[in-house]
Amino acid sequence: MRRCIEVVYCQQMVVIGVFEDAPRKMKKFIKRRMWEFLKFVWHKRMLRKHFRPGAAREYRYKPRRRGYVEEKREEKGHAVPLVWGGATRREATGHVLVTGTSQQATVRLAVPWYVAKKPKKAHAPKLPREIFAVSSRDLSAAAKWLSEKVAEDMNNDRSRKTIRI
Repeated sequence: MRRCIEVVYCQQMVVIGVFEDAPRKMKKFIKRRMWEFLKFVWHKRMLRKHFRPGAAREYRYKPRRRGYVEEKREEKGHAVPLVWGGATRREATGHVLVTGTSQQATVRLAVPWYVAKKPKKAHAPKLPREIFAVSSRDLSAAAKWLSEKVAEDMNNDRSRKTIRI
């Protein structure tokens, strides 16, 4: 049985200058670029880093019990976080649904049933939180990518622009 988990990304942007018809245009630019970022950059590049060695340190996953890590290493031959048999990685990096407005975007991933369920024990990791974790490096890359693309859209816009200095 599959379940969906989702995360909502909110974004705030400061624009210097006055652009004619700015609120409507800016919302359109931001919405399009947020969708594009989540669909093609975050999902295709950044999410895949969660399933690689070293991800636990970068994304600050909750430490696993020593017995679990030893069993995983013995049975599967690796200790890669969030991967036991590969179902979570395969489904999470497969299809994605991105919806949103100019103020926020929502990402929905299809994942195995055990990812979306509430952990029985307090010490157990919260898998959805770990899958959607964002490192400071990812955050700065996202901010840079979004500001460059929105600025590009604004500069390529053919409507009249008034800039105050």
